[in-house]
Amino acid sequence: MNIIPKLDELAENDWPQSGDMPGDKIRIDDSHIHRAGLIFPHLESFLRSRHSAKTLVSVFGGSGAGKSEIGSLLAQYCRRAGFTPYLLSGDNYPFRYS
Repeated sequence: MNIIPKLDELAENDWPQSGDMPGDKIRIDDSHIHRAGLIFPHLESFLRSRHSAKTLVSVFGGSGAGKSEIGSLLAQYCRRAGFTPYLLSGDNYPFRYS
């Protein structure tokens, strides 16, 4: 199975439709898939070298940079590769533990 599909290879319901914030909607396009595809091979190699140790991955950037889209794709790619990611938006953190 190809872990990093191209946008036209994905069925509409196969890619993440929302982030973890209630009501959050994301719109994935080719640029998000391209950028996540550049990151994921390095992330996968690092995660496999950790031998099941928990690892925190942070995606950060300016407003509108695509953090939610890229983070959602990386989480999806991790699931496809056999990892168990947990996606948590920094904006949503206070609501998870208050």
